[in-house]
Amino acid sequence: MGICKPSESVKLISGMLTANKGLFDTACSLLAKRLGEIDFISQILPFDSTTYYNEELGEPLYRRFVSFRKLILPDSLSEIKIFSNQIEKALSYSGKRRINLDPGILTKDSCNLASTKENPFRIYLGRGIYGELTVIFTKGGFATYHWTYPDFRKNVTKDILTRIRKIYLNQRKSNYTNASTLLPIPKDFRSFGSIIFGLEAV
Repeated sequence: MGICKPSESVKLISGMLTANKGLFDTACSLLAKRLGEIDFISQILPFDSTTYYNEELGEPLYRRFVSFRKLILPDSLSEIKIFSNQIEKALSYSGKRRINLDPGILTKDSCNLASTKENPFRIYLGRGIYGELTVIFTKGGFATYHWTYPDFRKNVTKDILTRIRKIYLNQRKSNYTNASTLLPIPKDFRSFGSIIFGLEAV
């Protein structure tokens, strides 16, 4: 019989996708307000892997990735996805999102993203959120599946994940295991964001 034991703390990451580069900083500020200090932010990349988001977000689209210094427990991913959805809504205009946020967790072995969409390759985490095993780390690099998002198949994205993984492994070596406690989501997030970050002017 297997013995149940606590999960290891993992690295929180988020992909960001927008046609308005100025929203990257705004989204980072909102994310950090609840999730803590950002310890890695990638270069801005052109996003041309699919036209799926163009009608809602506009074009041309740009991609960026961030990671957070405080490690988290894996079971908090669904709550974080709900929070990122609220940020998307707070930054929307005329009923359309202007930025897409893709939070996920990075372990030494894999990268797993959160989604609101059901699929055979995703498992239900609760509260309308699913978890997806997007890529795995094997033989010294990240390997993909047939369902892996096209931009996660690119070497530039794999290189970014590898850099974040190195940060995470160094934290593990230094026994940095302080899993963060998430602050509560404000009840009126739109009002909260407008007052603190001036979202109405963005």
